[in-house]
Amino acid sequence: MPTSGARTGSTSAPTTAQTRASRRAHRDEQKNAFFVVKKTPFNATRDAAMSSSTTTWGPFARLKTAKRARAHHDDACAAFARDAYDEADAAFTRALEVDPRCHFALCSRALARLRMGDVRGALRDTHMCLREAPELPKAWYRRAQALEADGQMAEAMNALGEAERRDASAAHRPQLERAMSDLRKKIELMNDANVRESVARSEARRAIDVADEDADAARRRLAKREKWEASERARADGHRDTARKLNFD
Repeated sequence: MPTSGARTGSTSAPTTAQTRASRRAHRDEQKNAFFVVKKTPFNATRDAAMSSSTTTWGPFARLKTAKRARAHHDDACAAFARDAYDEADAAFTRALEVDPRCHFALCSRALARLRMGDVRGALRDTHMCLREAPELPKAWYRRAQALEADGQMAEAMNALGEAERRDASAAHRPQLERAMSDLRKKIELMNDANVRESVARSEARRAIDVADEDADAARRRLAKREKWEASERARADGHRDTARKLNFD
């Protein structure tokens, strides 16, 4: 019979070095498994998002949409430069189908449609463009061109005035001034007293509206400034009270 201290069929006990090596290998295996679990889902999602044309994953979907729309926009601009306005119109439309928020495509398609004689289409495009980007001077300028082509001289003059007003950097100022001068000459050459009177009344009303809007904006800025100053005074008073209580003053 075997003794109590021996076990039948057992192997020799591992050495201390073997035990340490085994533990180290186990830790390395767990560490590698941790990083694989943590990294693989992100990498897989990223690679799929960048390779797929239909991804909806937030960080990449908007970039891919804008890139695809920009490609159609560039094709449309190239067609426009060749005076292929129908081809440009179709390419601008494809850009908008990819990215409906691409207001530059709307603005450019309006000009292409004006060149094709589609005044109503240009008016619709400029209206939608201004709804998306009311601060864009170029959109107001295209609106003025469409209104002039439609015979709405007073509204066209107002749109040019609004384009000049929105052009804070004055980057388009020379072009807008020439357009306003040309439109005034065109109105004078029409020799229509009713049109001239309509334009004068419209400009007078717009001047009043702009003055009221500017005054309202100034009041809002003043109220915001006063609110900020009151907050700063309250904060300073609080600091003084705290310093007084702590005998720091």
